[in-house]
Amino acid sequence: MGSFEASQQADLKSISLFGLLEGNLEAANDLVSACKEKGFFYLDFRDASTCKMLTQVDDLITVGREVFKLSLEEKEQYSTEKHLPSRLQGCIHNNGLWGDDTLELPLALEENLPLIKTWMSEVHGYTECILSILSKALNLPYNLKDCHRKDVPSSANMAMLNYLPWGSTDEKVGNMAHTDMGTLTVVFTKNDGLQVFEPETEQWYYIKPRSGHAVVNVGDSLRFLSNGALASNLHRVVPPANPEGLDKFSCIYFLRPEFDAKFTSRDGKVMNSVEWHNQKYALFREASLDAKKHGAMLTGRNGYLGATTETV
Repeated sequence: MGSFEASQQADLKSISLFGLLEGNLEAANDLVSACKEKGFFYLDFRDASTCKMLTQVDDLITVGREVFKLSLEEKEQYSTEKHLPSRLQGCIHNNGLWGDDTLELPLALEENLPLIKTWMSEVHGYTECILSILSKALNLPYNLKDCHRKDVPSSANMAMLNYLPWGSTDEKVGNMAHTDMGTLTVVFTKNDGLQVFEPETEQWYYIKPRSGHAVVNVGDSLRFLSNGALASNLHRVVPPANPEGLDKFSCIYFLRPEFDAKFTSRDGKVMNSVEWHNQKYALFREASLDAKKHGAMLTGRNGYLGATTETV
């Protein structure tokens, strides 16, 4: 389907985070089936024990919008790229989630570092619970959370993404179709735009934001670490046309394996996590790509680079 349109809403399971934390069997079974079948699910944070996360997200989005209001010239002063190779491509990484390097941050972020650190740590803890449940259900000889330790270097990170409103046919608005490179992606947003491709019907479906929930999806690394049992599915962001000209803002946690974690990639090559990250991240930055050569890594499909003008 080579257009921007998604005619129907994706039918995703809603899974209680509280249920997972409490060891509820039904919640665990729903988690496993969601990760095997579609690779996407809603994670319900509305229980009194977990709903604080939702308030934190609201606060973070307010902070993020302040940063995006800065001029391009000022924002470029804080690019992590200028610190390479001490920083992995696009990520802060040394010594676990928080590096040894001094961070250069806009004032809005500097003043809210305690909130950011707390939020990242708590989301990471919730993803560890998810990984433990999946490990047990799949009878893996190891616990997946053991290669996602907070105090060990990885490219796990938090991102605040601001997408321009659609309102035109400009293909540069939004995000091309891709599979995520990491383990789990936890997305908090109140705006439409996320779409998932379902191979069974060969159609795009939109994922409506749901109050009190995050959208979670399986990434390539988790597919590899699960020996192909879990689904890393193709998705994209296409901000819908709207009369108000609203943008799309998302607060996201990208869980990724430790740098030294090893797995077998889609093409049968044994590599470690940092090699996979660097190779795939580099493709996102290329202006011109060879579909036959790079399609499988970007989208999981040979010959397909993810442009909305292409047929999946």
